Amino acid sequence: MRTTSKYVLLATTLVGGLYAGIASAIVGLSGSWDGVTQHCTGVGENLRCRVTGVFVATNPGDERAVRSVLRFFLSEDDTLDENNLLLNERHLKALRPSESEDLTARLKLPKGQIGTGLFVIGQLDAENDVQEGNEDNNIIVTPPLQ
Repeated sequence: MRTTSKYVLLATTLVGGLYAGIASAIVGLSGSWDGVTQHCTGVGENLRCRVTGVFVATNPGDERAVRSVLRFFLSEDDTLDENNLLLNERHLKALRPSESEDLTARLKLPKGQIGTGLFVIGQLDAENDVQEGNEDNNIIVTPPLQ
């Protein structure tokens, strides 16, 4: 029997009694960046830059993670906050336990904006669709762009 609950009740018969405990089923998302590059064309007002890289989303848990939203932001620092510029949004498929999905991110920066020294932040589960035990690993930041 497969449970859809986040918790599973375990019961074991012991000598002369019954022991019951609760074990947590782990659901989660984590990620990493690979091969992030910036390419610019034009000059002045015609400057157009694009950041390209592979974002690897992983479910490190032991339960299926439902489909969710992944957002990409441009930031002056490595912290996600209201000052960041939303560059793009993608849908991440549901991931089985230990499954990963490689997403190629092709992110256009605003006209005239160069990304050198800035950061791209990937925010997994941006709409909190996945009931996770650890929300702290949902923000994945690139090194400063070159």
